[in-house]
Amino acid sequence: MSRPSIESVRAHLIVASEKLRPTDPLIADTVDALLAPGGWQLLKPAASTGAGNVSISMNRSVRDALKERLTSKSLSAYANEAFEKFLAGTYVPPAPVRATRNSGATADTVNLNVRTDAELLQQVKDAAAERSEEYGWTITPARIAGPYLLEQHKVSGTAKAK
Repeated sequence: MSRPSIESVRAHLIVASEKLRPTDPLIADTVDALLAPGGWQLLKPAASTGAGNVSISMNRSVRDALKERLTSKSLSAYANEAFEKFLAGTYVPPAPVRATRNSGATADTVNLNVRTDAELLQQVKDAAAERSEEYGWTITPARIAGPYLLEQHKVSGTAKAK
């Protein structure tokens, strides 16, 4: 079966709206809303649902070691778990350590992108300012998820490349 053309789908929806109008005007109005310019956007999921991206900067060898030790549980699940524990007050991420000048710590730095629950990510962002003041350093989602992922997978933040 071939895919119907846009014109035939539109024509069928117009006929459906006309047939529904006498018996179910609410559904007919819904079909008409979809037929209106931009109506297709009503079919997209709400922006607040879904996933949010957390970009965690780390040394390439650390990222590779983390990926090697990944279990059946996804990075996203671990990051969401870190956020939940952080919000509950049962996980306090370690304070970031600033690299010394000319140490080479920033050489070969890459990003590990982790998809997280968007609502949970927003809760962390909302709590970040208050917790930053409490801890004395800036809290970010990456500074919560990154150390937690390394801790759970027993990867040192100074892992060496093979």
